[in-house]
Amino acid sequence: MAGKRNEYEMIVRLPYDMKMIQRLRQLPFRRWDPNERAWIIPYTLLNVDELLLFFRDATLKVAPDLLSECHLL
Repeated sequence: MAGKRNEYEMIVRLPYDMKMIQRLRQLPFRRWDPNERAWIIPYTLLNVDELLLFFRDATLKVAPDLLSECHLL
């Protein structure tokens, strides 16, 4: 699941799948938050677009607020 954490960050929770994790690691400035057990990514429109591109062939649920702001749709 991917969604807005706040106005500056997105939060992404993935099942443990090395292919998906490797894709996510391609995003700049992402970090793992062990307390939330989720990836934290700076919230920018470029990062939203890249996240959706990286996972376009995977089943990643995306919150409607991110989809509405994506330039690819």
